[in-house]
Parts: sequence; structure tokens; C-alpha cells
Amino acid sequence: MNHKVKLDKSLKRKYLLKPTIISLTIIAVLLIFLLFPRKSGFKDGGTVVYESFGFGAIYRVEDWHRIANEGGYGYYEVGKVITVFGFEIYNNAHIDYETKSQLNHSPEDIEYQRIIDEYFDSLERDSQTSDE
Repeated sequence: MNHKVKLDKSLKRKYLLKPTIISLTIIAVLLIFLLFPRKSGFKDGGTVVYESFGFGAIYRVEDWHRIANEGGYGYYEVGKVITVFGFEIYNNAHIDYETKSQLNHSPEDIEYQRIIDEYFDSLERDSQTSDE
């Protein structure tokens, strides 16, 4: 003997839709949370990174402004890199040769620094020999 319990249609809708509504609400809240950007700044000349809260899994926008050394001179590496779902979709990063960084070391600067270092080293050696 097979007895089937017949549910009223209103009860059926109430109990079947409730888990669906709850799960859809949770998914919507998670998606909204993951889309808000998290801003990170670096002390490499001014690079800023915006990424989704899910560790950049959804998107990542890097605004580069960092110091790049090339041939003994310091320049800024500038540009934007946009990554969506791990795939790079835009990249215009390049070295800006027009604007030199504050950490610019020309051969003349290096030579002057060497002369100054030698002078202070000689003063330190003289003070150590006079103490003995």
C-alpha cells in the first residue's frame, strides 16, 4: 500500500522557494562583496593596486609609477595593467625616459660619492690610529 501525502500548493511553494531565495541572496551578497575594490599602495615610487576582495581573483588594476634603473640612471616605469579572471586584457606599462627619478645617479655623481667615501674612510682610519 503506497500512501502519498499531498501537500497544499501554497505550502509546497513556501517550503520549496525558501531555500532558493536564501541561496540566491547569499550568492548576490558574495558577488557584491567581491566587486568592491581594495586599494593597496606601494613605496616603490607610487604604485597603486586596486583589486577585488577575493585576492584579485575577479579583477586587478595596477597603476604603475615605480623607479626602474637602467644603464646607471633611474627612470620611472609608468602605465596601467588590467587583469580580469587572471587574464591580462590591457597593458601600457613603459619606462618614462623623459622624467628622471630623484634617485638618479649619473657617472659624475658616483665619482663624487666615491671621493667623499674615501675622505671619510681616511678620517676614520686616522682617528683609529690616533686612539692606539
